[in-house]
Amino acid sequence: MGQIGCSHTPDRPKGLSDDLRVNFGTIGVVSARFEPNIFLRIPMDKSAAAWSVAKTYGSSWVRLGGTDKGAILMLLTAPIAMGAGAIVGGSKGLSDEKMKEVTAAEVSIGAAITDLRIQDNFRDYFLETAHTFPFIRVDAEGPISLEEKVSYRSLAGKGMDSILEISVTAINLEGLGGKPDFSLSYMDSPLWVSLNVRVRLVRIIDGKEIFTQFFMTKCYGQRFRFLEWGANDAQRFQEEVTYCYSSVRKRIVRGLLNPFCDLTGYWTFLMQSCSEYLTSLCQISGTFFLQNNGNLDAPASSIKFYLSEGPEFDEGRSTLLKEVPTKMLRVRKVQPIWFRYDLDKGQEVRGKYIIAIIGEERKGAESDTEDHYVFDIIN
Repeated sequence: MGQIGCSHTPDRPKGLSDDLRVNFGTIGVVSARFEPNIFLRIPMDKSAAAWSVAKTYGSSWVRLGGTDKGAILMLLTAPIAMGAGAIVGGSKGLSDEKMKEVTAAEVSIGAAITDLRIQDNFRDYFLETAHTFPFIRVDAEGPISLEEKVSYRSLAGKGMDSILEISVTAINLEGLGGKPDFSLSYMDSPLWVSLNVRVRLVRIIDGKEIFTQFFMTKCYGQRFRFLEWGANDAQRFQEEVTYCYSSVRKRIVRGLLNPFCDLTGYWTFLMQSCSEYLTSLCQISGTFFLQNNGNLDAPASSIKFYLSEGPEFDEGRSTLLKEVPTKMLRVRKVQPIWFRYDLDKGQEVRGKYIIAIIGEERKGAESDTEDHYVFDIIN
């Protein structure tokens, strides 16, 4: 799932010039003084689940009409399908008693985030484990909001040449959602932790911003449902956030020291569709956007698309559908890839997953390569 080709292209433009790299001098490290945003994927209660499935059944029922006349007929009878969906969704949503547990778990996770003191604690972890430059801890100097751009010129003459500002902008507990499937697992799906981070390197003498980067690190070490994350005063959640520190540190140091390409991607839609004229002709179709978040142009490569029963890639059980070549992708640019795959007669894949692996599969990949593994569910 790696960044293939990057180590073989030394002649490509770098994110930071060599003269800047050797003139960082002594670097003071500061942390943000604002609380990160919090996004938690909350399970659905019975009413929310009923409405969600009702919409899914209704839209699917209308699509079955195919032609204009058929669609009109299906539209007129859609309330029947929506009523059935509401019954199914209502039966699968969490009960009021369970939702009380969800509320308590939400409080536990919120308290855990406060207890983590993630801005200062990650800054201290970074100083303890990153030894690539002469770093110095600096207190009470970071931004008080994401919008503030501190110049740090007031620190001139205090033994530092540059300031590395590290801000954790968001802590997320996320999972598959917003794209309902007939398995209904999205109502209380397995979730993972991710951290959004902004890094700025500022030269003290003139306040010049030398380097800035936003990135998200997905922590795929653990996957649990919401109540499991909130259990025992959210112990698992705290452990997982702390586990992410190593990956975040690697990405920060890599950005400062080395030119790198950082290929990731996202789906805008992914679905199974069938011809209204040839009932035996069905295909998977979707649009995948490849993005280079690094500071080095990414060479031409390829993406392998696998069909899987679940979101986890298993080389022995996941089925390779096709491999698509990609073009050279410049820094911060996006490349659309239109995915099409014809299915066998009678093959049904709705509710299964397409896993896109960018570059080469790499067994035992380090945690900072997770963006090269992108999955989505087929609607």
